[in-house]
Amino acid sequence: MECKVQQPVQQFQDQAEYQALMEGLERSKFHKALILPLIERNTEKIVEIGCGNGVVLDLLAHNFRKSQITGIDLDPVMCDAARKRCLDNVDVLLTGATHLPLADESVDVVIYCSTIHEIYSHGGPHEVDNSLSEAVRVLKPGGSIIIRDTVKPAQEKVRVNFKKDWTRKRFRTFIKDYKVMPARYRQLSDGAVQVELDYFFEYLTKYFYEVGWHKEMDEIYGYFTKEEFRDKLTQHGLKVAKMHSYLLPFFEEKWSKDFSMDAPFPESTVIIKAVKGQ
Repeated sequence: MECKVQQPVQQFQDQAEYQALMEGLERSKFHKALILPLIERNTEKIVEIGCGNGVVLDLLAHNFRKSQITGIDLDPVMCDAARKRCLDNVDVLLTGATHLPLADESVDVVIYCSTIHEIYSHGGPHEVDNSLSEAVRVLKPGGSIIIRDTVKPAQEKVRVNFKKDWTRKRFRTFIKDYKVMPARYRQLSDGAVQVELDYFFEYLTKYFYEVGWHKEMDEIYGYFTKEEFRDKLTQHGLKVAKMHSYLLPFFEEKWSKDFSMDAPFPESTVIIKAVKGQ
């Protein structure tokens, strides 16, 4: 592939937000590499939807050198950053997740790595269905969709103690700023709170943000439980072949320093491989 670096099509006002986001994507590279064993070594065509600055594309390019890899993203700044990696077997397309410029049954693997929660947050469940329909359309029979994303915890009430004053104050800010879900908590006399775990999960995944806080307030991370993921994929004619969920070590270390709960911390992440029927 000829390396063509495009200039940004517009000036973005908050470059600090882009810088922080890109640094975070780079830090997550090791954990995103966990999807690689789910891809067959002889895979010909791979598409990543929501490729961002190309962290996963980099992993794919170096581990599947004979594969033709395409990255899809709506953000021109991210597409430009991905192109600057100049990966020989990668093309980056500026387009959306619901209108893929790809032929029917032409792709072996479609990857969503921390992408479906973005589609859900900004387009709703209908847009998730539209994107999955497009992914299934371009998949060859027997092809796979691989998802790595956040996972919604079970709906239960938990008691939370704040180990640091700033995390308690941050929770009050979160209650005020986060309008995506109704607040579901009760203040206790000893300073702890009783809170619905799926609501508190949104706080847990956002409270440490300084740069980009207002954008985080528009997003929902816990949009599907594992069972809802399975049901959704089945609705689109896919069979879940593998599903693994876990608590990301980054979260476990941070949360254990800042909070205690009367239940285990919720799993944060799920990795799924779903296969299209022959």
